[in-house]
Amino acid sequence: MALSETRLRRVSRECFQNLLVLSVYGFALSLLLGRGTYKPSLYVCAFAVAGVLALHRGPVHLEKPLLVALGLGAIFLAQGLIAAHGAISGNFHVALAWSMLAAAAVTLLPARFGRRRRLTHDGAASVLAVIFVVAQVVAYMSEFRKAGLFSNIHYLALYSVITLPILYYFAQNARAALRWVFVLSLVGDFWLLLKTQSRPGFLALLASSLVIIPFLSSRNRGLALAAILLVPGALYVADGFGFAARINDLAIHFFHEERLAIWRETLAMQSKSSWAEWWFGHGLGQFFRDYQAVSSFHQERHEDYFSPHNYFLDLLYSHGIVGLILFLIAYGLFYGKLAAMVLSSRENPLRAVGILLISITTADLVHTFLTTPFFSRHNLYPLSLIVGAGLRYFRNDPRHG
Repeated sequence: MALSETRLRRVSRECFQNLLVLSVYGFALSLLLGRGTYKPSLYVCAFAVAGVLALHRGPVHLEKPLLVALGLGAIFLAQGLIAAHGAISGNFHVALAWSMLAAAAVTLLPARFGRRRRLTHDGAASVLAVIFVVAQVVAYMSEFRKAGLFSNIHYLALYSVITLPILYYFAQNARAALRWVFVLSLVGDFWLLLKTQSRPGFLALLASSLVIIPFLSSRNRGLALAAILLVPGALYVADGFGFAARINDLAIHFFHEERLAIWRETLAMQSKSSWAEWWFGHGLGQFFRDYQAVSSFHQERHEDYFSPHNYFLDLLYSHGIVGLILFLIAYGLFYGKLAAMVLSSRENPLRAVGILLISITTADLVHTFLTTPFFSRHNLYPLSLIVGAGLRYFRNDPRHG
């Protein structure tokens, strides 16, 4: 009887682990394809996480980096709810709670999928990146939609700049038989980004490329820097994909740029805050309604925004100086840990993965900084997967947290 109960518990645990794998990768695929199926994936993920934890062998010991990440998320959530003086526009609190679950779920993914097959998470990530490119290229060419399967070009640009480092990594490290698949996918992904003509996307790609230069060997550092400068330079001279026109338009109309007007009006609105609002913010989802009173876009175009398109101003308004400091601490800790592990690693594969994570994190941060509210699902959901992958990577540190 005892033996059968032990076996039943083991089988149940494996079932929940397999369900967790399917839900996490289903969630990632839903985001990459711009589909609403991310919701059922999250529901299944929550059920799977509960089952995995309930059937865990012995007491559950959460690792220090995960506890820090969840703690910071909990502070943002609690502070944002307490400070809010009205209904939360945009369901930012819901997105934040789900993103915390998703990040934790990634850390709970088993090393094995099933009893005999070894699950390779980097291999699964490479497949998802290729699927993204193929699906978006087909959607773009068949429907002539500038945003592919997404509703907005900036969403397509975001996932393009996130997947470009992944595809580049596998184009370098895959076996010869598969390398051409990643090379073609890399070309297709870059083509998609150029087609969006997203200036935040271009800036994010540039930043994600520049940030890894200090971690390269002295020989590769010069080659990488030359490529980073020559490719956009050639695109500008040839005006390929309207690249030069977009850059020239920004330079000519810089002081009339929409974002600058939003920033000025947001600062004027913020200046009227009480001392408590300066330190602790106005709460989650309050910007949407509060900004309408001072917005020239609301009065002239009847167009409203959920954020000032600037994370510093966004967090200052929602969570005050305290929230802005927490934001800087969170990213500082994450980048610092990644950089420390890369610099101390003597294993080339481990070092390469760390550099890859730094590049992806930078691409995501720079792009979303200028385009989406920090607490929106469009930022937090892909960020949750990146943070979860980083937390798994930290396990390779001999000091382990």
